[in-house]
Amino acid sequence: MSFSHGRTARFLVGGFDLSDTTKQVNTEGTNELVDITGFQNTQKRFLGGLKSGKVSANGLWSGTADGRYAAVSSDIADENYGAGTLCISHYPAGDTVGNKGWATLCTETGWNFGSDVNEAVTYSLEGESSIGKEPVVSHFAIGDARTLAYNTSGTATVVDNSAATTNGAAGYLHNFQISAGTCAVKIQHSSDNSTYVDLITFSNVTTADPRVSERIAASGTVNRYTRCVYTMTGGSASFHAGLARL
Repeated sequence: MSFSHGRTARFLVGGFDLSDTTKQVNTEGTNELVDITGFQNTQKRFLGGLKSGKVSANGLWSGTADGRYAAVSSDIADENYGAGTLCISHYPAGDTVGNKGWATLCTETGWNFGSDVNEAVTYSLEGESSIGKEPVVSHFAIGDARTLAYNTSGTATVVDNSAATTNGAAGYLHNFQISAGTCAVKIQHSSDNSTYVDLITFSNVTTADPRVSERIAASGTVNRYTRCVYTMTGGSASFHAGLARL
């Protein structure tokens, strides 16, 4: 049994890393059950129904970083999934490749700031999701390589998931900045850790939309081994990528 201290957590909202000012994050996933108990049954019977999820976070507001709070609050209508939605990823023990966490596509329902004469200024965020919370595994960590250098291509550490699955997957991308050019990110999978094929291809990130959060789903079999590959052309960028098996 292994325990982790809360200070190592990573909290990503859209194209922003809010870890350094966030003090608490809670994620909740629910699956509505329909009672299908009938005559002659000796125990209650239920049918799985609609999934949903909730996210809440609170922390300290920083005047020098106010722009990122304002951007998350006001610019979420520009995200890839329509007005009021953004990707959230939470890694309770940090986002080192292979670490587990929770991710979701979230609709913001509350974004608040508070002042108290005896306390530091605070912020709080609340959101709800129609897909519930998904068990994500980190595939590219911010701490491993925060900024990709000019014209860099590479492959992150391979994640061994022990076995293949058949219910598809969802990839999560948080891109924090790009100076120029194009950043292309993919998640690949393999059955033998030798031959890899593309599983999920994220939209290319450019300076026209530098702070991007994106969830892309893939159906069918997801092989045992998975990895993140990236190509940076003509500039520098920083991002995080994760994969949730569904």
